[in-house]
Amino acid sequence: MNLVQQFNQIRDFLNIYHFLWKNEILNHYPNRFPDFFEAWVDELMDFSDEELAQLEGHYQVPTRASDELKKYYATICELMPIPIFEFTPQKLQLVKIKEKKEHELQGVAELMKELKFQRVIEFGGGVGHGGEFLSEKYSKEVISLDHNEYFQDLGRKRLVKYPKEIQLIFEHMFISPEQLRLKNWMNKDVEALCLGLHACGSLSNHLMDFFHESKASYLLNFGCCYEKYETPVNLSQVAKKAPLPLTTEALHFAARSYVPLTQQDIIERKKVKHHRYLLQFYLAQKNLAHGPQTLGSASHEDYQLPWADYANKQLSKLGFEAANRAELTDFAAGVNQQKLYYRYFLAGLLRNALGRLIELYIVLDRAMYLEDLGHEARIYEVFDRHISPRNIALLAVK
Repeated sequence: MNLVQQFNQIRDFLNIYHFLWKNEILNHYPNRFPDFFEAWVDELMDFSDEELAQLEGHYQVPTRASDELKKYYATICELMPIPIFEFTPQKLQLVKIKEKKEHELQGVAELMKELKFQRVIEFGGGVGHGGEFLSEKYSKEVISLDHNEYFQDLGRKRLVKYPKEIQLIFEHMFISPEQLRLKNWMNKDVEALCLGLHACGSLSNHLMDFFHESKASYLLNFGCCYEKYETPVNLSQVAKKAPLPLTTEALHFAARSYVPLTQQDIIERKKVKHHRYLLQFYLAQKNLAHGPQTLGSASHEDYQLPWADYANKQLSKLGFEAANRAELTDFAAGVNQQKLYYRYFLAGLLRNALGRLIELYIVLDRAMYLEDLGHEARIYEVFDRHISPRNIALLAVK
């Protein structure tokens, strides 16, 4: 299946479930879901935590599930596969670099192995771990771009503390097309590689535009934080013909998809959703809110509290007076509230299954956009998703 075919099939499937991915699951409260979806939630009510973990993290459906539910997950599994770039990670024991970053850098380095480049321009380089590793491995100059001077200062101090024979240059800038055009190295790098690991939101677009306008030879990008987009999402000619109106909520959960879960993960997630969802129901019942409120993330300890204590703590954050604790306890103990919370929790699991497809929609659109501009573009699944689920590489060659 080529880029266009996979993109079109993903778009057509996502269009069917537009009601599900366009908003957060609680935005549906207090309305019912479509009948077929309510029936799916009914089925999940009887699933064990282990079965829910298999469903959420591995798209595996119990044999007793209905044909319609099986087809939903089977279609998702048919649409997700992309070419896998295989590499054998080693334990490098890099100084003060986390396992996740070490794994990612090895994958990036292996992808770059066959490319003929003389310089790397890294977008969003931060403290320079990537630039340090790649400059040392390939004996090439790396220009590390970032808007955060603090991170770059940490990187410079790191090189003083752990000196190496490398060519790493920190360039402070607020990365934008206008600022990039001012740089004198933009039109000099005939054999440069533009790298984004991970390029948040619109930074990926800036990287692609720089690659196209400059004389750079290669682009290698891993996207993340899609909800931080400030530029259009539907970029390619194919996407523009029938674009999906991706919402911030859809982009947000795409950036948190494809994460393998265990039974214990499901149990912990239940605690969090139980407290959060009951609070939303309480706010709505008391006319203290119109629609879901942005509560922010509470601490792990907060979610271990009795719900009444958690609720009063959150009410205070929202600027409301504390409620009677006995009243809150009675509210939380209500059978209807407990059942309603769990139904929304399960509906959220069904929604989460679409996250990887939305991510693929975004990355495939980027690849086709680069092809529209006359470049060769390919995508790969590179990193082990247990370590780094934002693992889709976009590689473009002039």
